[in-house]
Amino acid sequence: MNRIPSEYRAEIASLYRERHRELWSFASRLLHEERDLAQDMIQEVFQAAAFRWGHLRWLDRGRQRAWLFRVLKNKIFDHWGAAKRQESLPDVWETAAACDTPRVAVSNLLLLRCWSVINSMSRAQRRVALLRWHAEWTTGEIADHLRLSRKTVHAHLSNARHVLLKELGDEVVFPSDWLLMDSEEEVSR
Repeated sequence: MNRIPSEYRAEIASLYRERHRELWSFASRLLHEERDLAQDMIQEVFQAAAFRWGHLRWLDRGRQRAWLFRVLKNKIFDHWGAAKRQESLPDVWETAAACDTPRVAVSNLLLLRCWSVINSMSRAQRRVALLRWHAEWTTGEIADHLRLSRKTVHAHLSNARHVLLKELGDEVVFPSDWLLMDSEEEVSR
């Protein structure tokens, strides 16, 4: 079992006291009801920081903060991707009538394939797609959160849609809000 070097413990404890509250706020907002998972992820982030402390200790506090948030975001995105792969999709359709069984089976297979294709996209496209289509964030929220321009977010979404259409063909139907801007307010900008 790896242990945190004793010479780093006080510095890491100070960083923990300084940053825990804002990391908690961020993680609990993204993970909604999964408060225990949010706390576990924060602990994992600080463990990772402890083992990289030989490098991180030389960074200024702002860059240390950025590193902590980046690692936490990556852990949350990884969790979302894993949750989508493990999700029991037939439960989503359990109220479907027996005569709809073929349609339900095809829909479930398409949904699984969609998430598989999204998971194979570039990291930036995958993050934008997950925040938009899984977390249901607006493009403005995504842009602010990932520090991208709205045009870049729209480009990633457009490219993701094109990849999905190319991979899955006409069977994929996008809700109209995926094809349009988030609101009239954004169109006027």
